[in-house]
Amino acid sequence: VSRAGIICCGRMLRKDGALVRRMKWHTNFVTSVCESDGIIVSGSYDTTVKKWNPSTGECVGTLEGHSRGVTSVDANSRIICSGSWDGTVRVWDAAATATESKAVGHNINVKWVRFNREGDKLMSSAGVHNDEYCVWDCATGDLVHTSKDEPSMEIFDMSTARER
Repeated sequence: VSRAGIICCGRMLRKDGALVRRMKWHTNFVTSVCESDGIIVSGSYDTTVKKWNPSTGECVGTLEGHSRGVTSVDANSRIICSGSWDGTVRVWDAAATATESKAVGHNINVKWVRFNREGDKLMSSAGVHNDEYCVWDCATGDLVHTSKDEPSMEIFDMSTARER
């Protein structure tokens, strides 16, 4: 879902359900969509992350590097991140139109990825039954915090990557 509307089944729809445009999508299910600075970013089980121009519906970049399906994407003005069933979190330069990424890893399926407000830290969750929650420094790729307990945003300060 974006401010412009809903994206599903290769179509961009307004929030009232009217078709805005058809888009040539991924070759497998789209699992995650976000919007940042006028660009739509999508992740798919086809292992790719794609950047879209919402005005034209054209793909403006395909980011490759995951070996299994992409489960989650998030973006800000500088960085696109993606998590995958391959156990990696990839961090991409938002201006990239081809594959250039830095990978940081879990040892099991990544469920979701999210930036903090400042865009300098990234939180990810991975696991099947006993989830692992990690906070990464976007500039260095270093792991700065890990927990087996789901951190509550009320007690977790994403700017410092520490529990309050």
